[in-house]
Amino acid sequence: MSHIMRFDRIYIELSDICALSCSFCPHSERESRRGVMDLGLFEEILSQLTAPKRLTKLVHLHILGDPLAVKNLDVYLELLARYGLVVDLVTSGKFLDSWDWERLLKPPVHQIAFSLSAFLDAPQRFAPKYIERILEFCAYHREIGSEAFVHLRVQDRDKGKLIAYLCRGSEAMQSLGATLVDSAAFAQGRGAYRLGYKVFCTLTRHHRWREDSKEGIESRDRLFCYGAIKQLGILSNGIVVPCCMDCFGEIGLGDLRAQSLGEVLDSALYREIVAGFRQGVAYHPKCQRCDYARGLVRNV
Repeated sequence: MSHIMRFDRIYIELSDICALSCSFCPHSERESRRGVMDLGLFEEILSQLTAPKRLTKLVHLHILGDPLAVKNLDVYLELLARYGLVVDLVTSGKFLDSWDWERLLKPPVHQIAFSLSAFLDAPQRFAPKYIERILEFCAYHREIGSEAFVHLRVQDRDKGKLIAYLCRGSEAMQSLGATLVDSAAFAQGRGAYRLGYKVFCTLTRHHRWREDSKEGIESRDRLFCYGAIKQLGILSNGIVVPCCMDCFGEIGLGDLRAQSLGEVLDSALYREIVAGFRQGVAYHPKCQRCDYARGLVRNV
């Protein structure tokens, strides 16, 4: 694998289970569930990511599903630490109280991001004090002096809904709402507002996971994406995909239950996708219709 590039991050889906059905997520469109990734397969993947050549330093435990819903998450974290990898967790926070908070705020965890838009989309699915518990988690982060980053993420289309909800809540929630209202960056719909040391409320761009149009981009359009170039995804069933947007494995590059990662990255499909993006061309029809990739369009 001497020719294979180094990735900024690898997305590994521990499971596709999250107990939610958010309107902005394709979770409910699945025809079948993949379930939890086998621990043996997970360790084999980590070994291939780190030897003989380290392909990344950072693993995102996210594609579909919520890593905090995995009952033995601590075992997966121990393996990641053993292989010298740092970890970003993305969660709705619904299962926050299932875990020891100190464990979530120490290595190998580098960052934990809470999707507040999941709550705003379906508040009845969460405990009444959901946001208060997240604020308590942030306070605990400060109390123990954690070096992990904490992001409270909300899609830009939901920022007004978040402010309105905070203003009706507890004193702590109202205080958070007031700080966000006073933030120029938050008001203008971009960036991150610092709530404390390594703790931020971050606006993210809303995008559609599934493109309604069946038509590809027009020939004059140019499309660029970091999928397969700077990032890679691995579904919980071992299927390798170019990025975290391919949650159904529509661009299956290979199967790590039957192939090595080196073999997958030597495949003709992988090489064609990478070569295309480097020339500003989306090789695969799914990439041509991808709403997220359209946000990365550049002139080449």
